[in-house]
Amino acid sequence: MRGIGFGVLLLLSAAAFAGPTRREIDVVSEAIEAWDTIQAAAKLAPLEASFPGDPDVEFLKARLAFYRAEYAKAVGYLEPVLAASPNDKAALAAQSLFKSTLAALSRRETVTTSKGRFVISYAPGPDEVLIPYLDEALETAYDELGKVFDERPSEPVRVELLERPEQLAAVSPLKASEIKTTGTIALCKYNRLMMVTPRALVYGYPWLDAVVHEYVHLLVTRRSRNTVPVWIHEGLAKYYETRWRDPGPPRLSRQSEDLLSRGLHQKTLIRFEAMSPSIAKLPSAEDAALAYAQVFTVVGMLARSGGEYDVRKLIDAMRSGASDRAALELVTGKNFTRFEREWKNTLFGMNLRVLPAHAEMKLLFKDDEHKDDELESLGEEEARNLTGIADRLAVRKRYGAAAKEYQKALEKAGGANPLVSARLASVLLKLGSPTQVEAVVTPAIEIEPDHVLLYVYRGKARLATGNVEGARRDLELGIRLNPFDPETHGLLAEALTRLGETGAAERERRHHRLVAAPE
Repeated sequence: MRGIGFGVLLLLSAAAFAGPTRREIDVVSEAIEAWDTIQAAAKLAPLEASFPGDPDVEFLKARLAFYRAEYAKAVGYLEPVLAASPNDKAALAAQSLFKSTLAALSRRETVTTSKGRFVISYAPGPDEVLIPYLDEALETAYDELGKVFDERPSEPVRVELLERPEQLAAVSPLKASEIKTTGTIALCKYNRLMMVTPRALVYGYPWLDAVVHEYVHLLVTRRSRNTVPVWIHEGLAKYYETRWRDPGPPRLSRQSEDLLSRGLHQKTLIRFEAMSPSIAKLPSAEDAALAYAQVFTVVGMLARSGGEYDVRKLIDAMRSGASDRAALELVTGKNFTRFEREWKNTLFGMNLRVLPAHAEMKLLFKDDEHKDDELESLGEEEARNLTGIADRLAVRKRYGAAAKEYQKALEKAGGANPLVSARLASVLLKLGSPTQVEAVVTPAIEIEPDHVLLYVYRGKARLATGNVEGARRDLELGIRLNPFDPETHGLLAEALTRLGETGAAERERRHHRLVAAPE
């Protein structure tokens, strides 16, 4: 210590006592918020060594642990922070989230996917059936979306499977009511993918597309350093959510066409700014669906004009500090007002088809006290009444009479309707008339491609009429929506056996046993 004056020693001691600088803290914090945990850890290490026990450093350690899914450590690191500042609002909010996440995700099992690029956390039991399908979808998405965004995570991506909407609310900023209202049951937040198991819903939902949708969010967040606004984020995720299973350009569903057409002509399109902070916070499932349809078409315009190069250029412009409008102007060469006008003109030129009867779109949760009001989704009152009469006849096993009433209900509903068509297909199978099922179901699938019973009943009918390959395709699509129906696995096992695919058939028999076992 020779040559260092007493005054200098005092200054050095004061500097050490003061803790890290605001810039040092911000560098680590920014890396955490960009979900770059590797860089965050590297920047945090010298602060830990230089300022052991410092509250700011401990808070950074807690946040980094949380983003690494080390929930117990995250809670523990907050203790000295709150001991030093009991009323610190940021620390208290973090503690609430960390503790609720730890509680919601206790007693879990984890499995690493076949190529080691994802870690799936799930509750032991029937949800185990989801693992092989998630493995295929996510590992394929890693490769395909890596080409789109030129972004490939170097550490395994965490996937949390949740049993109920309330669990998703406990581990996120969403409320359970918002989740049920808008049907937002998968989320990308805090450097991980979270989704409610399809077991929580009466008919399931497109859960594999949903988890890939959230994976797109993760890639965009990392490439952009978390600078992309919600509406562009959602457009990218919606547009590319099916790339894992279909390399071609995605197309709008009939429901989306209907919503966009009505929104255009009734001037009820959702403002892009209104989609923040989350589409999940819009007032209804219909508003959320319209928002998704809008942003899907925006990204579609970009992809068609400049390909994926323009998509990456858009993200990179925002990473460099450009606003969403400035980035779009840079990529398209048009000011935002002109871009928005041309986007609307494009919609008008798409010849969007309106459905004959507009129906409310809402996911049906098993624990929803209103789930018995499913017929309310039928927009036409007489169609509801006729369907109710047919339901009562079917319960009494008067299938012929029920089929006639369902046919009348379809006429009043304006043609094919997913709910009524599925019920008619069911009674036709009970009547031993599988040859009539396809004509009933196929037009309804065109309207609502995510209604699981349509695929199951058509698959069952095709199996009965000898179209085994067609049955296999339908039943696989049914499992992609709801893998918790034992009958679907049993039927698929039969189809695979008849096609000579004994290994795949045995897998479906195992899944049949797993989901048929009492919980």
